[in-house]
Amino acid sequence: MAVLASREGRVASTASELHDAYIDFVVGIGGEELRPSVRGEKFCFDGSRVERLIAKHQREAAPNDLPVTFRQTPVSAGEEVLAKIRVAMDRLAQVDPGLYRIFDLVIHTVFYHRSQNSGGGSISSAPGVIWCAAKRTWSKIDLEEFLVHELTHNLLFLDERRYEHYRDPEALMAPENFPVSAVLGIPRPLDRAFHSLVVATEVLCFRLRNGVSDTPVVHPTTPVLLESCFRTARSIREVIERVDIVKPRFLDVMDLAEVRLRDLRAAQGAERRRTETAAAPAPGEALPV
Repeated sequence: MAVLASREGRVASTASELHDAYIDFVVGIGGEELRPSVRGEKFCFDGSRVERLIAKHQREAAPNDLPVTFRQTPVSAGEEVLAKIRVAMDRLAQVDPGLYRIFDLVIHTVFYHRSQNSGGGSISSAPGVIWCAAKRTWSKIDLEEFLVHELTHNLLFLDERRYEHYRDPEALMAPENFPVSAVLGIPRPLDRAFHSLVVATEVLCFRLRNGVSDTPVVHPTTPVLLESCFRTARSIREVIERVDIVKPRFLDVMDLAEVRLRDLRAAQGAERRRTETAAAPAPGEALPV
């Protein structure tokens, strides 16, 4: 990030300089609507700025494979949801301080706007911005996972700008090159399927460290999501072995995701064996009738 936000070859030497340079960098990509109205304040309640940000999402969604519809949003609804997001951010800082430090550095704007068919998202033309359309059915853990999910998208956006992931961006949109998404379970363009794989892997790693809801809403249950990730990884490998479409950095991130998935499967297997052992009757103990 420091390299991306460097000014005329000069890299920031303090956290404050890095923050200011980073904001200038993202504004250069997405326009002045990305600049926070108040320095250091992540939550955006400025109606005019929210409308400009949601319009950016709408423009990017228009040619997308998953169109998004938006609903009228009263100010009170935004205040209610973002108060819950603030609690989720505080909780993230408590349970995973290292991850939160990255979140605090990268995410500069969180805003709320209702949607008919989406829980929110992030787009490459607005690095560091999270659009939240959380539902009342989401639990506290769902909200934390949502933050991890969107942070991972934003980190991938920055990584793509720094290192480049694709040799032929146009080939990404050819249906024959669509792998299966880890989160939605449907064929999607390679870049979006890859994002889904890395995002889902990071959510699973977060669950392993910090626990999971008994009834998750934002993401599938851990066994289902883990197997979906392996299916997506295989699907992506089939595409990139057939078509010369990705650059070395893509492969590095892909390799790392697959290593983490194997570790997660091993951890899940160990936990299942511990549970089975704990539930087994002791030697000589009568089995239940």
